[in-house]
Amino acid sequence: MSGARRLARRAYAPIERFLAIEAASGILLLVAAAIALVWANSPWREGYAALWHLPIGPRDLHFWINDGVMTIFFFVVGLEIRREIHRGELSELRRATLPLAAALGKFGVLIASGVAALLAYALGTVILRPGGPRVGASTETQAESSTAD
Repeated sequence: MSGARRLARRAYAPIERFLAIEAASGILLLVAAAIALVWANSPWREGYAALWHLPIGPRDLHFWINDGVMTIFFFVVGLEIRREIHRGELSELRRATLPLAAALGKFGVLIASGVAALLAYALGTVILRPGGPRVGASTETQAESSTAD
């Protein structure tokens, strides 16, 4: 084995051990989210906004993350769920009951939000009335919206 190959294998070994841990992807995601939150709310937020609009090919980074990476992420999640149902922890009904109830829980969220909307309407809040205050649905950062003015 050549010296360069041995050095590369030695440098890669800790990364390989870390990625072998099942929680490694979650740890990386939490660290990346924390870094993004701190950066987006720091005095250097314009750099954060500029990074999102960095052109990569015909589109910007924001497009590639939203449409590319997220597609791959949900594809992998779907494959993982399928594997768990066929050969893993979810292959027995007794063990799959709680995750199944959680997956069906979206109906509970719909019921809870419906009750909240009825309460808000019954209490006479202006949120549900035409012309009332609206909550923006945009994902643009504060820096982006202040530069558009």
